[in-house]
Amino acid sequence: MPSRKEQTHAKSPGKPASPPYPPVGGSGEFMGHWQTEMAELRQRVADTDQALRQALAELQDTRQQLRDARTDQAKTEAALHEIEQRFRLLGESIPFGIWISDPQGALEYASPSFLEMTQMTMEEARGLGWTRSLAPELASLFLEQWRYHTQTGQEWETEHCIRGENGERRTVLIRGRPVRDAHGRITSWVGVHLDITARKKIETSLAEHVRKLSRINAELEQFASVVSHDLRSPLTSISGCAQLLKELLPNQSDPEVTELLDNIQNSVRHMGRLIKGLLTYAQLGRDGLKISQCSTQRVLTNVLSSLRAVVTETGAQITHDPLPVVQADEALLGQVFQNLLENAIKYRGQSPPVVHISARSTDSHWLFSVKDNGIGIEARHFDKIFQIFQRLHDDEHRYPGLGVGLATCKKIVEEHGGQIWLESTPGVGSIFHFSLPQPQAV
Repeated sequence: MPSRKEQTHAKSPGKPASPPYPPVGGSGEFMGHWQTEMAELRQRVADTDQALRQALAELQDTRQQLRDARTDQAKTEAALHEIEQRFRLLGESIPFGIWISDPQGALEYASPSFLEMTQMTMEEARGLGWTRSLAPELASLFLEQWRYHTQTGQEWETEHCIRGENGERRTVLIRGRPVRDAHGRITSWVGVHLDITARKKIETSLAEHVRKLSRINAELEQFASVVSHDLRSPLTSISGCAQLLKELLPNQSDPEVTELLDNIQNSVRHMGRLIKGLLTYAQLGRDGLKISQCSTQRVLTNVLSSLRAVVTETGAQITHDPLPVVQADEALLGQVFQNLLENAIKYRGQSPPVVHISARSTDSHWLFSVKDNGIGIEARHFDKIFQIFQRLHDDEHRYPGLGVGLATCKKIVEEHGGQIWLESTPGVGSIFHFSLPQPQAV
């Protein structure tokens, strides 16, 4: 019986069977083909591996981005929460009401101060509920204004009355500003309610004081007019009568009578000077200050020109540093310099008067100083000498005057918003200081 191999070969008589492997003679071609396929396979494996590695890296990067995004979101949420907490703490700590509304003006948030001011809870105030705290007769006008601003987007500021605790009316300053997004659309309104009741009471009180002062000033002007005319007329009559009596008396009349008549005339003249000084002081600055750019160098030059005679007579030496340009009433500033220089010359010691004028700038003022070598003033009289008609010396012949000059200086300097004061040592001299405000940069 033939074997399975023989049976197989027998099925194809005349045709040789193909060998299972290529013959030894064709091995080179086979190996080249096989190596090429293996190289391609290795390349595909390498490419696949590279693609897998890249995909894995991208997956890891995506996972990291997701983790970072979650972290950023958590940070953002934490930051927003912190900002919200700060805002609420701020709203609870400041003494005026803070509110936030939607674009149409409906209230969404109110600080505790706002709720206390309106005597409402948050639920009661929400939306337009807070408007129930407005004074009823003014509520419709207020709401009309509020609607206008929410529609136009214009910032809002107004004063309004609300009903406070126990029905007491409070005056509130209300300010509102729109909050806009990147496209300019209004997303909300933020504003404040500030209770200005106390301030309004002060303003009312000040207005009443101003009215009273205006009335008093008018009465003083009327009094000055009376002093100027009605009191001078009797003095003129008294002086004329005394002069007539002197002329009617015989040449050999009693000397005591003549002396009495001379005293009457001297007293009348002195009274006339007092009336003139009072009138001048009362009318000082009545028409308001005529403020302008004023060269104190020019003012002093004009004053020295008017004092030339007394300077020459007394041998006074008056020097000065470079002086600034200031904002002042030139005529009144000249009066200050003239009065101070006249006093320095009048109250001189045994030596001829030596006077020096200087000026220096501070942060807010110009500080002027007038230094002399006169008889000086005791410290206990520093305040007294700036009061009208207050004189320290009774010797009218040696130290003539009315006690008006320094009071005038004080009034002028204070009208300009400055101050005047002095340093002095008896027997050595005095330094009078006065200040004038400098214009402040805006």
